[in-house]
Amino acid sequence: DSWWQWDDTSRMWLRFQHNRPHIDKDTGYQIGRSSVVILKVNYVKSGADVRSPEAVSHGHGEAWILTGRDYIHGGWSRNGPDDSWHFLDDRGNPVRLASGPVYIGLTDVPPLIE
Repeated sequence: DSWWQWDDTSRMWLRFQHNRPHIDKDTGYQIGRSSVVILKVNYVKSGADVRSPEAVSHGHGEAWILTGRDYIHGGWSRNGPDDSWHFLDDRGNPVRLASGPVYIGLTDVPPLIE
């Protein structure tokens, strides 16, 4: 189990895993990002190893975006694996991510947002 929680002091989304802060082994600091983007994708059998799932990260789907202090629900689109992702909120407006490091998570199960 893992989750992200906003921290006003660092102005980052801090990552927790197994009921404790997720610490970067190299730096000794808790992992934090300015934006966390979770994308609902489909998975197929990998061409490299049929026992491994491979995310289909182009096309379109649902998105859950934590950026700055905000939570935005919307959608994503991407024309191909070499293109950039585009994010829209539920009203169809483009979503701009806060400046800084971004975490992109790919899932086939909607996250729990509290």
